[in-house]
Parts: sequence; C-alpha cells; structure tokens
Amino acid sequence: MKLIVFLLVFLPVTESVKHSLTYFLTASSGLQTFPEFEAFLAFDGVQVGHCDSISKRAEPRQDWVKKLNEDKPENVDWHTNRCIAIHQFSKAITEKIQQHFNQTGGVHFFQEISSCERDDKTGEVGGYQQYGYDGETFILLDLKNQRWVYTEQAVTFKPMWDQRNALLNYNIKFLNGDCIQWLNMYLEYGNSSLQRKSSSLSVSPPEVSVLSSQLPRYRFLP
Repeated sequence: MKLIVFLLVFLPVTESVKHSLTYFLTASSGLQTFPEFEAFLAFDGVQVGHCDSISKRAEPRQDWVKKLNEDKPENVDWHTNRCIAIHQFSKAITEKIQQHFNQTGGVHFFQEISSCERDDKTGEVGGYQQYGYDGETFILLDLKNQRWVYTEQAVTFKPMWDQRNALLNYNIKFLNGDCIQWLNMYLEYGNSSLQRKSSSLSVSPPEVSVLSSQLPRYRFLP
C-alpha cells in the first residue's frame, strides 16, 4: 500500500488538454422582452463574445478579446457578418418549422450549438453541431460520417432538411476549418489569461442532454 501511495504522489500524470470554441445561437418568436436573435461565443467554457439582433455587431466579453480585435479587426468583421447571416437563417427556419407543424402564434425557439476542439497532446481536432426546437434536440450533424441525424421529433421534417446539401457542406467545412483557425487564434491570445483545465470541457456530444453537465446554463431552453 505504501508503494502505491508513493507512486500516486510522486509519479507525473500526463493528461491531454483539450481546448474548445463553441457558438450558442438562439432565435425566438412571440416574445416582446427577448431579442429575436442572440448569440454567445465561449472559449474553453468562458464567454468571450456576444451578438444579438438589436446591436447587430459582435462584441467582446473579455479584455484580452478586445486586444485580439484591435490586432485582428477581421475577427470582429467575420463574427458580425456571421451573426447577421445566422439571424436571417434561423428566422427563416423557425418559420418553416412552424408551418410544417401547423403552429400559429405562441412562443417558439430555434437554437444551434456548434463547437470545435483541439487536443494539445495529440493534435487531434473534432467538433459537433446540434439544432434544437422548443427546448428539444431536433437535428444533429454527424461530422465523422458527414450526414444529418434526426430525432423522433424531426423525422417528418427530414425531406425538407435533406435538400440542404449546401448547408451540410458549409457546416462541415466550418467545423473542420474556420472554427479551428479561430480556436487557435483565441488560444494564442487567451493562453495567458485563462486557467487551463485538463479535458474537463470536452465537446464530444453526450448521448442524452444537449451539453455536458459542465455547462448547464447553455442547455436548449425548455
């Protein structure tokens, strides 16, 4: 037993460290006190950016992100343009889903979570994407097999969504390309500002809940 304790205390432990960049997007209808569209950007679980349909501009949420934006204004431009584009996309999709389910009026939410990650030890990259409607997981992107996966709620919506090959290709390219590039940039600027936690914020999608328990405040709205 003493030998075991000695090994646990004195032998070095090597664990991989994963870094993630995650976009949380929410479009709503039927609410007067809530923005029609709102987006949050999180780096390693820490909110670093925000945009909504009122400001229509990507805004930093950390001092070091302000420095990043000063040095690389294309970061603000790209995220602002994406915010505006996703707002219009989410609004259109929400209307199509409401029409599909014959819903008139009421409060409804369409949400998207897109995330990419990089393993510092292995260099491996990955990511996932999920869409939700009215608090339930709706459609998922199977990045490995490059296809859509539909929940029971979304099965009847499948023929309409399957036509969006351009969206599928764009999202795959984004998660494997642009998202990783932004992640590397945020890692470069935020490395000295954020305390690293070894692999506690993996973006591997869970089997049941929308997000892992480490980030409960970002679950799809009920």
